[in-house]
Amino acid sequence: MQDLGYLERRPDSTDARAKLIFPTARGLQLLAEASAKVRELEQLWGTYAGEQRFEAALQTLQDVLDATRRAI
Repeated sequence: MQDLGYLERRPDSTDARAKLIFPTARGLQLLAEASAKVRELEQLWGTYAGEQRFEAALQTLQDVLDATRRAI
């Protein structure tokens, strides 16, 4: 991703062995476009099942993810 111009590595001022990763302007643009697409898809999918049912499904999936993380 660095070679494609989406992120850059910078030295960590607190740990000389480490590198920090930051999105470039190109990377930030890609993140914004991806977020917009996700919102668009969620709105569309909400029309299929109804907004409340879709939101409940998302919350259920989040609950499963949270429980899985706690179990590890």
